This record gives sequence, structure tokens and C-alpha cells, in this order.
Amino acid sequence: MNRMMLAQRFAPMLAQSALQTVDIWEKTDAIEQLLKKHFAHLPQCNQLYVADRNGKQISASVSAEQTDRRYQGTFLSSRPYADMLYPKRHLALSSIYQHHKTSKLCLTALQPIWDRQRFLGFLAADFDA
Repeated sequence: MNRMMLAQRFAPMLAQSALQTVDIWEKTDAIEQLLKKHFAHLPQCNQLYVADRNGKQISASVSAEQTDRRYQGTFLSSRPYADMLYPKRHLALSSIYQHHKTSKLCLTALQPIWDRQRFLGFLAADFDA
């Protein structure tokens, strides 16, 4: 699936998921439950996670198989898409890179999370490239 098709296909679901995190922003367990619920609607997605505006991963990484807490609390500044971690209003797709856990080629979709005019962070979704 090319980048444009990926963005068009999944942007509405990622935007909806991001919007729903606003009301539960301080509740990590609730965010993870929301990610699990929405994961089923993203069939090519490998994992979902949420990071705050500083690039700190505040949720576990949620996938079909598990809820992985190994990277919760870490900063995404060393990830290949770190240069994209700034306030924006729309979905952004990273370049293709080698995933740090699986060594597979992937790309990350970053959906910004806004509470009206206040930037909270990002919903990140990893996809195989």
C-alpha cells in the first residue's frame, strides 16, 4: 500500500481515536483500552501508542497480541521519525525505516492530539512498509 493510500484509508480512524483521547488524557489505562478497541479497525497496523507533547511515550504499545509496557515512559527522540514530533494539525507519515523491535521495514503515522488550541501529543501507529 503506498503512502497516499495509507493516509487516506486510516486518517479518519486515527483522527477519531486521537480526539477520543482528549477526555481521558490523564488516564493511561483508559487510553490503552481505547487503543485496543480501535486497533481492530486498523488491519495493517502493527502497534498503537500515545506520546505526550515532549515525545514521551505515555501509554503501552498496544498490538493484537499484547500490551507491551517496555517503552512506556521513554522518549521517542531516538526514533527515526523524531524530527516529526512537533505540533501540527494533520496526520503525518514518516519515511520508511527499520523497526527497532522487529527489524522489519515500517513507517509510522503520527496523528496530533489537540484539546481545542492546546497541543497534547501524538497518537502513533506503526505499519509494515
